[in-house]
Amino acid sequence: MNAWAYRNLPDISYLLALVVALVALLYYFAATQVFPKAAEKDTLDHHIMENRRVVIFCVLASNVLTQIPNAISAFSTPWPMSEVVPWAGLNFIYYMLLGVAALAKSKATVGGAVGLAILFVTGVTLIFA
Repeated sequence: MNAWAYRNLPDISYLLALVVALVALLYYFAATQVFPKAAEKDTLDHHIMENRRVVIFCVLASNVLTQIPNAISAFSTPWPMSEVVPWAGLNFIYYMLLGVAALAKSKATVGGAVGLAILFVTGVTLIFA
């Protein structure tokens, strides 16, 4: 959740604090799953391929949670289609890349999808920030 976007809120509700904590916990859990524990004898490549679904779905879930306020806003105070279409389309592309990375069987496909997702987010951030 982009905390900077919420810095001017007059008050923080329990629900908002709970969602922020949930997003942080999802990212923390995902980060703990990336590398094998010291006691594990698994190779890094094998460990990453075995745990990538959990990591990617945690990232996906946290990203979807952060988009709920925007989705509510888009429907409660109708956004112009010139804003809804790019917002929905960019999120859809990003989520599809993460989905491919989570479900692909080959390391090359996983690496390509993750690399494209990183380039995509970087490019979109540079363009729209």
